[in-house]
Amino acid sequence: MSNGKIYVVGIGPGNMEDISIRAYNVLKNIDVIAGYTTYVDLVKV
Repeated sequence: MSNGKIYVVGIGPGNMEDISIRAYNVLKNIDVIAGYTTYVDLVKV
């Protein structure tokens, strides 16, 4: 069994143009996004 990582990423006020570059890079390189449906729908890259 391999060790995984959990990232907690804030997306600011909800506009994808306002998230940090670091947050964007994490979101585009992960396998699973979990959270409030409205926000999960915003960050599907």
